Amino acid sequence: MSNCTIPFFKIEAYLLFLGTALFPIYVFSSGSVQPAHVILALFASIVLAKNGVPFPNWALGLLATVGYVFAVESFYIAKGGNPDYLINSIYFMYNFVLSVAVFSFCRREGLFPIAAGIVVAGTICLVTILFVVVDGGGGSRFVGTFNNPNQLGYFSVCLMSIAYLVYRL
Repeated sequence: MSNCTIPFFKIEAYLLFLGTALFPIYVFSSGSVQPAHVILALFASIVLAKNGVPFPNWALGLLATVGYVFAVESFYIAKGGNPDYLINSIYFMYNFVLSVAVFSFCRREGLFPIAAGIVVAGTICLVTILFVVVDGGGGSRFVGTFNNPNQLGYFSVCLMSIAYLVYRL
């Protein structure tokens, strides 16, 4: 299918759009699961249940990284470390599952939900930074709907990267 096709009747398309659009919305504390994460997990579950898990070479490398992180964290826990650090391997597994789901969906249905989602996310970000500012040691800094200015900066870099990738494709 063409990358310009709009998959109107697929719940996965709406979930991918909504999850992407809500990236700049931080409702809970930093490091916590945010609304976009939940929506994208639902998206990934549906896509992978319908289509199975694709294993291109990059996905195998990412899965190997998940295994490595799990092994390292398990080793530290076995040596008396805090079991809470297993969250790191869960984070890597979430990113693996989401990556292969997005890959699988976009290969079949196109990039429209992501493209539309980043336009909305960028708009949300732009509008909110005009209204939400924090006072830092060196002066005021913009935060938008994020918990701190560093998250806004990281989001901006990711948004530009994704926007350029979509543009090039």
